[in-house]
This record gives sequence, C-alpha cells and structure tokens, in this order.
Amino acid sequence: MKKLTILAVLLMVFSAASFAEETKISETTKFKMTAKSDVKYELIYVSDKSGNVLVTIFDESGRKLSSKFVKKAKNFKRTYDFSQLKPGKYTIVVRSESGSANQEIIHQIKEARLKTFVSRIPNSKSLKLHVGDFDPSSPVRVRIYNQYNKLIHSEVISEEINNGQSFSRVYKLADTQLNYVSVSIENNGETKTFTHELEE
Repeated sequence: MKKLTILAVLLMVFSAASFAEETKISETTKFKMTAKSDVKYELIYVSDKSGNVLVTIFDESGRKLSSKFVKKAKNFKRTYDFSQLKPGKYTIVVRSESGSANQEIIHQIKEARLKTFVSRIPNSKSLKLHVGDFDPSSPVRVRIYNQYNKLIHSEVISEEINNGQSFSRVYKLADTQLNYVSVSIENNGETKTFTHELEE
C-alpha cells in the first residue's frame, strides 16, 4: 500500500512537471509535444480513461503528413522523426473520445558549426586536437577512449572559449598498452569522433 501511494505521488509530480505547457483536450485529458533533438519530437498524452487516440500531423499548407491511431490508450509517449521534413510550422492534432485539440510546433534544423580534427604526432603516442570553429556560448568537451571503449581522459575546455577563436591541444598518451584510441569532441549538441591507431 505504501509503495502504491509513493508511486501515485511520483506520477502526480511527473504529470505536473511534464505538462507545464500542456494542450488540454478536456479537464482530464491533455497532451504536449516537445523537441527532443533537432529532428525528433516527443508527444506525451495523459488521460483519466482509456480510449482510441488519433494523432495527425499537418504542414503549414494544411497537407496531412501522418495520421496514426493509438488503440486503448490512457497514458503514452510517442517519438516522431522530422528528419525528412523541411523547416517550418507544423500542426499536431490529437483526437480522443474526450474531444480534440491541436498544438503548433516550429521545426528548425540547426546548421552544423563544429569544425575540428585530430591528428597523430609522428613517432609518438601523442595526438593533436585542433578546433577551427565552434559555438562559444557552449563548452567544448573532449573525451578519449581506449580500445576497450573505456574512458581514459575527459575535460571541458573553457579558456579559449572566451574569445571564440580556434585553438589546439596536444594529448600525450603514455600508456604503452594502447593500440588505438577514439576521441570524441562535443560542442552545443554536435559531436565529432576520430579514431587513431597508436601502434608503431
């Protein structure tokens, strides 16, 4: 009984947090769609009773792009992939036994900015990182993994970010057991990965 009470409280908190800007179909049925990435959007639907739910997506000219039933639904999540759609305004219409409502979303594709490469310094187990362009409003994170995908180095570069100019770093990998490494560079949601063999 105690576990059920705790679960109910957690569900109420989740519902309140998730639906801070919900679209109401009725007093007890609501939904919202939020961006999870540049191209993926998550629809969360919550109701007090089960029933069939129809989710339809229209572009800004009113053309129907997708229409799918979710059978006997009460609470559910669905992820929608917009990677094949052009940037613009889209309307999501959710229809249930309680009625229908719609929400508009603006789909924007962020232009890639991060320009970087990693090269091996000849005759050594050292790597040189060069970052040519990046978003200075977000940190540059560097992670280096060994051949077993174990993290062996991690850092957040902040000094050079203040001026927004390109920069370089040298990493000396002293571990003689390293056969190859994978270097991941992340900045404002963009990630570039480079792999280098270290054997002589």
